[in-house]
Amino acid sequence: MRKHFPGYYKPSKDDFRKLWSEGLFVFDTNVLLDLYRFSESTVNSLLQIMETLKDRIWIPYQVSEEYHKNLNKIISGQVKKYGESIRTLLEFKKQIDEKRSHPFLELELHQEIEAFCEKFDSVLDKKQKNVKELILSNPTKERLADILENSIGEPFTDDELKIIFTEGESRYFKKQPPGYLDNKKGEPDKYGDLIVWKEILKKNKSIDQPVIFVTGDTKEDWFQVEMGMTIGPRPELISELKKEKNNLFYCYSTDSFLKYSNEYLDAKIGEDILEEVGDFIEKSRTIEETESESEIDESTSESTVEGSVSITNQRSSESSALGGL
Repeated sequence: MRKHFPGYYKPSKDDFRKLWSEGLFVFDTNVLLDLYRFSESTVNSLLQIMETLKDRIWIPYQVSEEYHKNLNKIISGQVKKYGESIRTLLEFKKQIDEKRSHPFLELELHQEIEAFCEKFDSVLDKKQKNVKELILSNPTKERLADILENSIGEPFTDDELKIIFTEGESRYFKKQPPGYLDNKKGEPDKYGDLIVWKEILKKNKSIDQPVIFVTGDTKEDWFQVEMGMTIGPRPELISELKKEKNNLFYCYSTDSFLKYSNEYLDAKIGEDILEEVGDFIEKSRTIEETESESEIDESTSESTVEGSVSITNQRSSESSALGGL
């Protein structure tokens, strides 16, 4: 059973030890970009682990390209969030300052709130300036570049990409992982995950070691999810990789990677960091699910309209429509 359907069985303890002691670690774009979303202590911990694994890290060219293209946008987004927090704080302080609206507040309590607001505003302002300065001087970017200096894959040629895109149309229609949940995006962006996967498959053929893929993406086109529980990588991914070459393969979300780094790398990641990254992953998953439900509602509405039109016109022409993924 395990031989013919390896993707449906959890690796053994010996397999996991081999994965962590010998495996090639492949990091997704979102893991690299999340270094600009996490707290300083979390970023430092993640980079320390990557430095420990430096000789066993490999990054697909597609990941590196996406990282560099989106880096400044991520930084700008963080600056904007700090600005929104500052405006919210100022609005709160303004309301509290209107004593007539709050006669129940004791003077001492009012002074404590005002002192807190001033301190918090100062911290937010400093953080916003620090993040904004990353556009010009970025220590995290430089440190990461040192780690990954000789670890970037070669890009596919234009002809190879055309073949991948054509295959992607068929795979996405059949909901074959990975990447089909990005079908709503325009070309070629919707094929980003598939390009990453194809690079991993190509790399796998040239090595004799396990492969571990670490991603901040928890969607079902990478992971097998049942009743809200993430079981492991999609079985189809494991089967596809093993058909190319029979190496061990496993996927981790960023929080799980950090958690098991404690066990296999003696990383000493604190509970506060695990909680921060876990909460971030969960929040991202909730947003993804909400967006997916919204898309399903829109798709259903459109299908109903299209269905009515088809029924009305079926006598004059025979036609069928394929629903969007």
